[in-house]
Amino acid sequence: MLDQYKILTVTYRQINLKDIVAFRVHADSHVGLEVRLDELKEQFHLEELMYTATCNRVMYFMRTNRPIDDAFTLEFFRHLNPLLSDELLEQLPELVMHYEGLD
Repeated sequence: MLDQYKILTVTYRQINLKDIVAFRVHADSHVGLEVRLDELKEQFHLEELMYTATCNRVMYFMRTNRPIDDAFTLEFFRHLNPLLSDELLEQLPELVMHYEGLD
């Protein structure tokens, strides 16, 4: 069961602080945030999704049977923020840390 738990995170260690905002969920209100997170859950067939954003980190903690690889990560962040620059999209494998199970 632990292998279903996965994390995608971007921190100040991998990216300039000014660019972390590109990986956040953008919404006008708390209700809007819930709607966006529900859309992500549905789009990516996630059983659970927890989102945390601070001044130096963005983290998506999810439960899914889907493999989380570079293709998933690219699709996830493209859906999350269609305005992500090509430069950031090319760097995703180095910018986004992925953890699974006990990791």
